[in-house]
Amino acid sequence: MARDNSAALFTNEKAESEDDPYASGVMTLEGKEYYLDAWKIKEDGQDQLDIRFKAKGSSKKSGDGDGFMKRNQKTADKHPDWKGEIQKGGTKYKIAGWRRQSQKGLWYLSLAIELPEAPKTQSKQEDDPNADYPF
Repeated sequence: MARDNSAALFTNEKAESEDDPYASGVMTLEGKEYYLDAWKIKEDGQDQLDIRFKAKGSSKKSGDGDGFMKRNQKTADKHPDWKGEIQKGGTKYKIAGWRRQSQKGLWYLSLAIELPEAPKTQSKQEDDPNADYPF
């Protein structure tokens, strides 16, 4: 299993039509593995990756989630080449992708997935100004 909350997208050398994904790979999100496909499209004249994914072993035709990535305007070498978001079950995750080359010379995108922040809880005293204080 790959590192949690990460993915790799490899260019699909066997794509025969626009219906075939531009790139495919595997994603691990919160301990579960997913097949990942991406189609390269132009949105407002900019390159964009349209992403869809489904759990390994799933018989769902519609998949488990989708998202997009756009080319990032890098200001430093360490910044991601692509940025975007995916959505699964109403939860949005930020994603970032770096273009890498494997030891075999294949180009791919290494993706990092940022989990959404848990909502901050307020203390009883912040919620209710008339709450009893311990003094």
